[in-house]
Amino acid sequence: SSPAGGTAWLAPVRLPGHPYAGWDTNPELIVDANDGVHGVWNGERTGGSQHTVGYSYRESQSSAWSAFTEVGSEPVALAPSVSVDSNGTRHLACYLNISGSWQIYYWHKPLGGAWSARETVSSDAGYSQQKASIVIDSKNGAHAVWQGLDAANPANFQIKYSSPAAGGTGWTAPQNIQTLAGAPQPAPPAAVDAADNLHVVWVGSDT
Repeated sequence: SSPAGGTAWLAPVRLPGHPYAGWDTNPELIVDANDGVHGVWNGERTGGSQHTVGYSYRESQSSAWSAFTEVGSEPVALAPSVSVDSNGTRHLACYLNISGSWQIYYWHKPLGGAWSARETVSSDAGYSQQKASIVIDSKNGAHAVWQGLDAANPANFQIKYSSPAAGGTGWTAPQNIQTLAGAPQPAPPAAVDAADNLHVVWVGSDT
């Protein structure tokens, strides 16, 4: 971190890790409304046969990170994304291969509580869904975007969107933000502005 606005940097700090001490990758950091810092990543477990999601948190003005927490118990979970709402609830999405294809899944953790059981965001069997970004609006609504294949676009990733369904049960059917069948559209980060407009950007081709 840089308390001097980038003109000077503190010494690197190693976040608490899994006891296995394998390699970790795909880190993401976000800062909540109270200046708490939240870190997620996926890391190697059990000699490389597993890659699970780790989480740690640092209070504002503190130098101490919370103990390592493993989110879920799935053997392979990749590229986690995290966001925090105004109630302090953590929201996390990543992609897993549970039934033969990569799909997007979601967990949440209320302030002072435990991580929930996983929820399925995408379930397009046989078509890979990867690299989710999750963001929260001013009403504490979650929004997920990711790259995914489908029956109409089996060879080129499209940018897909979903949010929790009305009534709080499940997620809405994924929709393509813009279908460009002839070219891949990968890796979409997202953001929400003060008026709750959702912004998504990605690298792609329209030719």
